[in-house]
Amino acid sequence: MIEDALNVDECQALPTVFEHGGGYHMYFCYRHATDFRRNAARGYRIGYAWSGDLRSWTRDDAGSGIELSSRGGTLK
Repeated sequence: MIEDALNVDECQALPTVFEHGGGYHMYFCYRHATDFRRNAARGYRIGYAWSGDLRSWTRDDAGSGIELSSRGGTLK
């Protein structure tokens, strides 16, 4: 339902949809399909999309207002 931002092997999960300001908004998590546990660059991110009708969605991850921390840790 939501276009891929990484590649065709992108995994998306846990969508949360709410109505606000006459439209619908969705936050969800996404990651690469492989090597995401050992490689933080391939790990989980927050995605965002909006819709006027709950059928057609426009992905706009930058519009989520959530960015990666500049002080993030690494997996060991």
